[in-house]
Amino acid sequence: MASKDFEDYNQASKVYDSNRQAVGIDVILGAVARVMKDRPLKEASIVDIGCGTGNYAVGLSPFVGNITGIEYNKGMMEQAIKKTEHLPNVKIMEGSALNIPLEDKYCDVIICTQVLHHLSGPDYAGPTKAISEAYRILKDEGAFVINTLSHDQILQSMFMFKIIPKASKHLCNKYPPVSVLHDRLSKIGFRVQSVLAHCHESIIKMDTYLDVNGPLDPEWRKANSIFALATPEELEESLKDWRKKIEDGTAQQFIDDVETVRKRIGQTTTIVAYKGL
Repeated sequence: MASKDFEDYNQASKVYDSNRQAVGIDVILGAVARVMKDRPLKEASIVDIGCGTGNYAVGLSPFVGNITGIEYNKGMMEQAIKKTEHLPNVKIMEGSALNIPLEDKYCDVIICTQVLHHLSGPDYAGPTKAISEAYRILKDEGAFVINTLSHDQILQSMFMFKIIPKASKHLCNKYPPVSVLHDRLSKIGFRVQSVLAHCHESIIKMDTYLDVNGPLDPEWRKANSIFALATPEELEESLKDWRKKIEDGTAQQFIDDVETVRKRIGQTTTIVAYKGL
């Protein structure tokens, strides 16, 4: 993560990988290939802004030259270091998306997955600053790959979000709309090449996410940051309602209905933009 946050990621980092996984690795590698042209992918340099526990570094490391993960939260950074210590082409550094501790034109490709909503500021000043920093450290003709959530995806594509609607609306206020990200990227100098909804991939491990009893388990909730936005009153009421759904046999159908929507509109969105291409 990248700045002061709505959840204690020092604690969440301990269970984060119990239900999270990387998505869009093929999209990222496609961007790498386009940037490298006739050069081998094994020469590509990648920066992962807000690398979390290192899932993307692990997924990309067999294919590229080197990966530098930047992580603000110490707990998440420690997990990333442990996970990648056997990978000679991965380096994890402490740093913020708002002031990336790397030189200008440092890398070929930057990835930034589920990070920008953690940055603060009126009129999305934090995400805008992070985009400017990405532009600074990216080589000419390099690629910037952002994974985010659209507001429709927040409100419609995950059942755990739908059972705490007030918290989900609060989360919408934190996520810059995709249209805003497109605008800020363009104004800073990027050319947006594609906006892709991931309809067949999930950032959440489905075997744990689809557990009908999951919301009742504090450890399950701890691995899903949305619950940190719910007030104690909303959480208590939502869990009471969920228990009722389990008891009357409607909980599974609720999940199935939301899954149908997820497969249509996607759970996350990836934006691919280029510097100078």
